[in-house]
Amino acid sequence: MREESTGRWTWPASTALFAGYLALAAATTAAVAVGGTHRPGMALGLISVTALAVATRAAVPVAPAIGAMGWLFYAGFITGRHAQLAWHGAADIKRLDILMGVAFCGAADTWLHARARTRRPRSADRALVRLAPVASLADARAARRGRPASTGTRYG
Repeated sequence: MREESTGRWTWPASTALFAGYLALAAATTAAVAVGGTHRPGMALGLISVTALAVATRAAVPVAPAIGAMGWLFYAGFITGRHAQLAWHGAADIKRLDILMGVAFCGAADTWLHARARTRRPRSADRALVRLAPVASLADARAARRGRPASTGTRYG
């Protein structure tokens, strides 16, 4: 993991795709175990939440791939039930739209977090930046008493 301009730890593309694969496989397994093949809306919700969680830690260009991977898991194991992908027309488009929308929401969260970190400081923050830092505790005490600060050299 590395800290990018977003100000939080994001995964590189390969790690995000691998984490997405593992998380979506676990979510699909859990959805099938609790009867998601008979309640596909619940299974779609579980897979969507998992895709969102992974997409918020992935780099922005990787998020749509995570959404597509979620749709492949859903179509193969919830709708197909035997890992057989089949196209079901408008219903699959709706499911793909939901999962891609969730992935884009995760990407938007990452992007908005990066924008918030790189915004310009307010005027009150700028005033704090202009203040000179205190070099030592002795300089702070001297400044409080109205004396000049030390020359900056300790020995000599």
